[in-house]
Amino acid sequence: MIKDRLEEFRSKSSKWHLTAQNSTDSFPDLDDAFSNEHMTLLYTEEQWAGVDTFLERVTQLQNDLRLLKSYVEDVKIKHSQLLVSPGNHFRLTSELNKTMDAFKALSSSFRHEIKKMNEEIAQIKKDHESGRINDSSAIDLRIRKNHVMSLSTHLNNVLRAFAEEQAKYRDRCIQKISEYLKFSGRKMTDDDIDNAIESGNLFDFTHGLIMTQRDKQQLLDKAKYRHEDILRLEASVRELHEIFQYMAMLAESQDDMMNQIDRNVEAAVEYAREANKNMKSVVEMKASGRKKKIIMVILCIVLSFVLFIIGSTFFCFYMPFC
Repeated sequence: MIKDRLEEFRSKSSKWHLTAQNSTDSFPDLDDAFSNEHMTLLYTEEQWAGVDTFLERVTQLQNDLRLLKSYVEDVKIKHSQLLVSPGNHFRLTSELNKTMDAFKALSSSFRHEIKKMNEEIAQIKKDHESGRINDSSAIDLRIRKNHVMSLSTHLNNVLRAFAEEQAKYRDRCIQKISEYLKFSGRKMTDDDIDNAIESGNLFDFTHGLIMTQRDKQQLLDKAKYRHEDILRLEASVRELHEIFQYMAMLAESQDDMMNQIDRNVEAAVEYAREANKNMKSVVEMKASGRKKKIIMVILCIVLSFVLFIIGSTFFCFYMPFC
Protein backbone atom coordinates (compact mmCIF):
# COMPACT_ATOMS: atom_id res chain seq x y z
CA MET A 1 0.00 0.00 0.00
CA ILE A 2 1.20 3.47 -0.85
CA LYS A 3 2.37 5.48 2.16
CA ASP A 4 0.29 8.57 2.86
CA ARG A 5 2.79 11.42 2.40
CA LEU A 6 0.35 14.29 1.94
CA GLU A 7 1.37 16.13 5.12
CA GLU A 8 5.05 15.53 4.34
CA PHE A 9 4.66 17.09 0.88
CA ARG A 10 2.85 20.08 2.37
CA SER A 11 5.50 20.71 5.00
CA LYS A 12 8.30 20.33 2.48
CA SER A 13 6.62 22.70 0.07
CA SER A 14 6.74 25.53 2.64
CA LYS A 15 10.37 24.69 3.40
CA TRP A 16 11.24 24.84 -0.29
CA HIS A 17 9.66 28.29 -0.57
CA LEU A 18 11.62 29.48 2.47
CA THR A 19 14.85 27.96 1.19
CA ALA A 20 14.44 29.64 -2.16
CA GLN A 21 13.87 33.01 -0.47
CA ASN A 22 16.91 32.59 1.78
CA SER A 23 19.04 31.61 -1.18
CA THR A 24 18.22 34.80 -3.06
CA ASP A 25 18.78 36.90 0.09
CA SER A 26 22.16 35.32 0.83
CA PHE A 27 23.53 35.78 -2.69
CA PRO A 28 22.08 39.06 -4.01
CA ASP A 29 24.95 39.61 -6.40
CA LEU A 30 24.71 36.26 -8.19
CA ASP A 31 24.26 36.34 -11.92
CA ASP A 32 20.77 37.59 -12.92
CA ALA A 33 20.35 34.81 -15.44
CA PHE A 34 20.85 32.16 -12.78
CA SER A 35 18.40 33.93 -10.49
CA ASN A 36 15.73 34.17 -13.19
CA GLU A 37 16.16 30.53 -14.13
CA HIS A 38 15.95 29.49 -10.49
CA MET A 39 12.76 31.46 -9.93
CA THR A 40 11.20 29.99 -13.07
CA LEU A 41 11.47 26.51 -11.58
CA LEU A 42 9.50 27.44 -8.45
CA TYR A 43 5.80 26.65 -8.22
CA THR A 44 3.22 29.38 -8.12
CA GLU A 45 0.56 29.37 -5.42
CA GLU A 46 -1.97 28.15 -7.98
CA GLN A 47 0.28 25.23 -8.95
CA TRP A 48 0.83 24.26 -5.31
CA ALA A 49 -2.93 24.36 -4.77
CA GLY A 50 -3.33 22.00 -7.74
CA VAL A 51 -0.74 19.60 -6.30
CA ASP A 52 -2.44 19.65 -2.89
CA THR A 53 -5.81 18.90 -4.49
CA PHE A 54 -4.31 16.02 -6.47
CA LEU A 55 -2.67 14.54 -3.37
CA GLU A 56 -5.98 14.72 -1.52
CA ARG A 57 -7.59 12.76 -4.35
CA VAL A 58 -4.77 10.21 -4.12
CA THR A 59 -5.39 9.86 -0.38
CA GLN A 60 -9.07 9.22 -1.03
CA LEU A 61 -8.22 6.55 -3.60
CA GLN A 62 -5.83 4.93 -1.13
CA ASN A 63 -8.70 4.72 1.35
CA ASP A 64 -10.86 3.20 -1.39
CA LEU A 65 -8.17 0.59 -2.03
CA ARG A 66 -8.21 -0.40 1.64
CA LEU A 67 -11.98 -0.69 1.47
CA LEU A 68 -11.80 -2.83 -1.68
CA LYS A 69 -9.32 -5.16 0.02
CA SER A 70 -11.64 -5.47 3.01
CA TYR A 71 -14.47 -6.39 0.62
CA VAL A 72 -12.34 -9.16 -0.90
CA GLU A 73 -11.54 -10.55 2.56
CA ASP A 74 -15.22 -10.36 3.51
CA VAL A 75 -16.19 -12.26 0.36
CA LYS A 76 -13.64 -14.98 1.18
CA ILE A 77 -15.07 -15.39 4.68
CA LYS A 78 -18.66 -15.60 3.43
CA HIS A 79 -17.70 -18.09 0.72
CA SER A 80 -16.11 -20.34 3.34
CA GLN A 81 -19.19 -20.08 5.55
CA LEU A 82 -21.49 -20.99 2.68
CA LEU A 83 -19.41 -24.00 1.69
CA VAL A 84 -19.16 -25.52 5.15
CA SER A 85 -22.87 -25.09 5.88
CA PRO A 86 -24.88 -26.18 2.83
CA GLY A 87 -28.48 -25.19 2.43
CA ASN A 88 -30.38 -21.98 1.89
CA HIS A 89 -28.87 -19.13 3.90
CA PHE A 90 -30.83 -16.11 2.80
CA ARG A 91 -29.25 -13.66 5.26
CA LEU A 92 -25.69 -14.72 4.44
CA THR A 93 -26.43 -14.74 0.72
CA SER A 94 -27.95 -11.27 0.95
CA GLU A 95 -24.89 -9.95 2.78
CA LEU A 96 -22.60 -11.53 0.20
CA ASN A 97 -24.55 -9.97 -2.67
CA LYS A 98 -24.41 -6.54 -0.99
CA THR A 99 -20.66 -6.85 -0.50
CA MET A 100 -20.11 -7.85 -4.12
CA ASP A 101 -22.34 -5.02 -5.36
CA ALA A 102 -20.40 -2.55 -3.21
CA PHE A 103 -17.11 -3.93 -4.57
CA LYS A 104 -18.27 -3.58 -8.17
CA ALA A 105 -19.57 -0.04 -7.63
CA LEU A 106 -16.43 1.15 -5.84
CA SER A 107 -14.04 -0.49 -8.33
CA SER A 108 -15.96 1.10 -11.20
CA SER A 109 -15.75 4.52 -9.52
CA PHE A 110 -12.04 3.94 -8.86
CA ARG A 111 -11.41 3.12 -12.51
CA HIS A 112 -13.32 6.24 -13.60
CA GLU A 113 -11.14 8.41 -11.32
CA ILE A 114 -7.93 6.80 -12.64
CA LYS A 115 -9.10 7.42 -16.19
CA LYS A 116 -9.82 11.06 -15.34
CA MET A 117 -6.35 11.46 -13.81
CA ASN A 118 -4.74 10.01 -16.93
CA GLU A 119 -6.62 12.51 -19.07
CA GLU A 120 -5.38 15.35 -16.85
CA ILE A 121 -1.81 14.06 -17.14
CA ALA A 122 -2.12 13.95 -20.93
CA GLN A 123 -3.38 17.55 -20.95
CA ILE A 124 -0.54 18.77 -18.70
CA LYS A 125 1.98 17.01 -20.92
CA LYS A 126 0.44 18.58 -24.00
CA ASP A 127 0.51 22.07 -22.45
CA HIS A 128 4.11 21.59 -21.34
CA GLU A 129 5.25 20.51 -24.79
CA SER A 130 3.46 23.45 -26.39
CA GLY A 131 5.14 25.89 -23.99
CA ARG A 132 1.90 27.20 -22.46
CA ILE A 133 3.15 26.38 -18.95
CA ASN A 134 6.62 26.70 -17.39
CA ASP A 135 9.21 24.02 -16.70
CA SER A 136 7.91 23.39 -13.18
CA SER A 137 5.07 21.41 -14.77
CA ALA A 138 7.57 18.59 -15.40
CA ILE A 139 7.76 18.04 -11.63
CA ASP A 140 3.97 18.07 -11.36
CA LEU A 141 3.75 15.65 -14.27
CA ARG A 142 6.17 13.20 -12.67
CA ILE A 143 4.35 13.34 -9.32
CA ARG A 144 1.02 12.61 -10.98
CA LYS A 145 2.38 9.82 -13.20
CA ASN A 146 4.05 7.98 -10.34
CA HIS A 147 0.96 8.12 -8.13
CA VAL A 148 -1.40 7.05 -10.92
CA MET A 149 0.86 4.14 -11.91
CA SER A 150 1.09 2.96 -8.32
CA LEU A 151 -2.67 3.23 -7.78
CA SER A 152 -3.36 1.41 -11.05
CA THR A 153 -1.03 -1.43 -10.10
CA HIS A 154 -2.63 -1.83 -6.67
CA LEU A 155 -6.14 -1.80 -8.12
CA ASN A 156 -5.10 -4.39 -10.68
CA ASN A 157 -3.80 -6.61 -7.86
CA VAL A 158 -7.07 -6.25 -5.92
CA LEU A 159 -9.14 -7.11 -9.00
CA ARG A 160 -6.94 -10.12 -9.68
CA ALA A 161 -7.36 -11.32 -6.08
CA PHE A 162 -11.14 -10.90 -6.39
CA ALA A 163 -11.25 -12.81 -9.69
CA GLU A 164 -9.09 -15.61 -8.26
CA GLU A 165 -11.41 -15.93 -5.26
CA GLN A 166 -14.43 -16.11 -7.56
CA ALA A 167 -12.78 -18.81 -9.66
CA LYS A 168 -11.80 -20.83 -6.57
CA TYR A 169 -15.31 -20.61 -5.17
CA ARG A 170 -16.80 -21.68 -8.50
CA ASP A 171 -14.52 -24.73 -8.63
CA ARG A 172 -15.43 -25.66 -5.07
CA CYS A 173 -19.13 -25.28 -5.85
CA ILE A 174 -18.78 -27.55 -8.87
CA GLN A 175 -16.96 -30.04 -6.67
CA LYS A 176 -19.82 -29.92 -4.17
CA ILE A 177 -22.40 -30.45 -6.92
CA SER A 178 -20.37 -33.38 -8.23
CA GLU A 179 -20.31 -34.91 -4.75
CA TYR A 180 -24.07 -34.49 -4.38
CA LEU A 181 -24.72 -36.12 -7.75
CA LYS A 182 -22.29 -38.93 -6.98
CA PHE A 183 -24.06 -39.52 -3.68
CA SER A 184 -27.36 -39.75 -5.53
CA GLY A 185 -25.97 -42.34 -7.93
CA ARG A 186 -25.59 -40.03 -10.92
CA LYS A 187 -22.05 -39.75 -12.32
CA MET A 188 -21.13 -36.63 -14.28
CA THR A 189 -17.79 -35.25 -15.34
CA ASP A 190 -16.76 -31.67 -14.57
CA ASP A 191 -17.27 -30.77 -18.24
CA ASP A 192 -20.81 -32.16 -18.14
CA ILE A 193 -21.55 -30.14 -15.01
CA ASP A 194 -20.12 -26.99 -16.63
CA ASN A 195 -22.28 -27.50 -19.71
CA ALA A 196 -25.34 -28.15 -17.56
CA ILE A 197 -24.73 -25.00 -15.53
CA GLU A 198 -24.18 -22.84 -18.61
CA SER A 199 -27.31 -24.20 -20.27
CA GLY A 200 -29.37 -23.96 -17.06
CA ASN A 201 -30.38 -27.63 -17.29
CA LEU A 202 -28.51 -28.97 -14.30
CA PHE A 203 -31.63 -30.14 -12.50
CA ASP A 204 -32.88 -32.10 -15.48
CA PHE A 205 -30.27 -34.70 -14.55
CA THR A 206 -31.96 -35.33 -11.22
CA HIS A 207 -35.19 -36.55 -12.77
CA GLY A 208 -35.77 -40.27 -12.39
CA LEU A 209 -33.49 -40.74 -9.40
CA ILE A 210 -34.66 -43.56 -7.17
CA MET A 211 -34.60 -41.80 -3.82
CA THR A 212 -37.01 -40.91 -1.11
CA GLN A 213 -38.85 -37.67 -1.60
CA ARG A 214 -37.10 -36.06 1.38
CA ASP A 215 -33.59 -37.07 0.26
CA LYS A 216 -34.30 -35.99 -3.27
CA GLN A 217 -35.58 -32.61 -2.11
CA GLN A 218 -32.50 -32.06 0.06
CA LEU A 219 -30.25 -32.98 -2.83
CA LEU A 220 -32.11 -30.66 -5.15
CA ASP A 221 -31.93 -27.81 -2.67
CA LYS A 222 -28.19 -28.21 -2.18
CA ALA A 223 -27.41 -28.53 -5.88
CA LYS A 224 -29.76 -25.68 -6.74
CA TYR A 225 -28.14 -23.41 -4.18
CA ARG A 226 -24.65 -24.08 -5.57
CA HIS A 227 -25.97 -23.63 -9.09
CA GLU A 228 -27.38 -20.21 -8.22
CA ASP A 229 -24.08 -19.26 -6.59
CA ILE A 230 -22.19 -20.11 -9.75
CA LEU A 231 -24.59 -18.11 -11.91
CA ARG A 232 -24.16 -15.10 -9.62
CA LEU A 233 -20.39 -15.47 -9.78
CA GLU A 234 -20.38 -15.59 -13.55
CA ALA A 235 -22.58 -12.49 -13.69
CA SER A 236 -20.17 -10.66 -11.37
CA VAL A 237 -17.16 -11.69 -13.43
CA ARG A 238 -18.83 -10.41 -16.60
CA GLU A 239 -19.59 -7.07 -14.96
CA LEU A 240 -16.01 -6.71 -13.72
CA HIS A 241 -14.46 -7.88 -16.97
CA GLU A 242 -14.36 -4.40 -18.50
CA ILE A 243 -12.73 -2.88 -15.42
CA PHE A 244 -10.22 -5.69 -15.12
CA GLN A 245 -9.33 -5.54 -18.81
CA TYR A 246 -8.82 -1.76 -18.69
CA MET A 247 -6.59 -1.93 -15.60
CA ALA A 248 -4.60 -4.85 -17.03
CA MET A 249 -3.90 -2.94 -20.24
CA LEU A 250 -3.04 0.18 -18.26
CA ALA A 251 -0.62 -1.70 -16.00
CA GLU A 252 0.97 -3.41 -19.01
CA SER A 253 1.40 -0.14 -20.91
CA GLN A 254 3.04 1.47 -17.88
CA ASP A 255 5.22 -1.47 -16.93
CA ASP A 256 8.41 0.01 -18.35
CA MET A 257 7.79 3.30 -16.59
CA MET A 258 7.22 1.50 -13.29
CA ASN A 259 10.59 -0.20 -13.69
CA GLN A 260 12.22 3.20 -14.12
CA ILE A 261 10.78 4.78 -10.97
CA ASP A 262 13.53 3.46 -8.69
CA ARG A 263 16.20 4.57 -11.12
CA ASN A 264 14.61 8.01 -11.39
CA VAL A 265 14.48 8.38 -7.62
CA GLU A 266 18.10 7.32 -7.24
CA ALA A 267 19.14 9.70 -10.01
CA ALA A 268 17.20 12.53 -8.37
CA VAL A 269 18.99 11.88 -5.08
CA GLU A 270 22.35 11.97 -6.82
CA TYR A 271 21.40 15.20 -8.62
CA ALA A 272 20.38 16.76 -5.32
CA ARG A 273 23.66 15.77 -3.70
CA GLU A 274 25.61 17.10 -6.66
CA ALA A 275 23.65 20.36 -6.56
CA ASN A 276 24.39 20.69 -2.85
CA LYS A 277 28.09 20.16 -3.51
CA ASN A 278 28.00 22.71 -6.33
CA MET A 279 26.29 25.27 -4.10
CA LYS A 280 28.90 24.78 -1.39
CA SER A 281 31.60 25.08 -4.03
CA VAL A 282 30.09 28.35 -5.27
CA VAL A 283 30.02 29.76 -1.73
CA GLU A 284 33.62 28.69 -1.12
CA MET A 285 34.76 30.11 -4.44
CA LYS A 286 33.01 33.39 -3.71
CA ALA A 287 34.62 33.63 -0.27
CA SER A 288 37.97 32.67 -1.76
CA GLY A 289 37.57 35.37 -4.43
CA ARG A 290 36.93 38.02 -1.79
CA LYS A 291 40.02 36.94 0.16
CA LYS A 292 42.13 37.10 -2.98
CA LYS A 293 40.87 40.60 -3.76
CA ILE A 294 41.71 41.79 -0.24
CA ILE A 295 45.18 40.22 -0.43
CA MET A 296 45.79 41.82 -3.83
CA VAL A 297 44.76 45.24 -2.51
CA ILE A 298 47.05 44.86 0.52
CA LEU A 299 49.94 43.73 -1.69
CA CYS A 300 49.38 46.67 -4.02
CA ILE A 301 49.40 49.10 -1.08
CA VAL A 302 52.56 47.57 0.38
CA LEU A 303 54.27 47.52 -3.01
CA SER A 304 53.29 51.14 -3.65
CA PHE A 305 54.63 52.14 -0.24
CA VAL A 306 57.91 50.28 -0.83
CA LEU A 307 58.31 51.86 -4.27
CA PHE A 308 57.59 55.27 -2.77
CA ILE A 309 60.30 54.77 -0.10
CA ILE A 310 62.84 53.55 -2.66
CA GLY A 311 62.00 56.39 -5.04
CA SER A 312 62.32 58.97 -2.26
CA THR A 313 65.68 57.55 -1.20
CA PHE A 314 67.13 57.72 -4.72
CA PHE A 315 65.67 61.18 -5.26
CA CYS A 316 67.25 62.56 -2.09
CA PHE A 317 70.55 60.81 -2.87
CA TYR A 318 70.94 62.61 -6.18
CA MET A 319 69.37 65.89 -5.12
CA PRO A 320 71.44 67.75 -2.48
CA PHE A 321 68.54 70.01 -1.43
CA CYS A 322 66.43 67.06 0.02
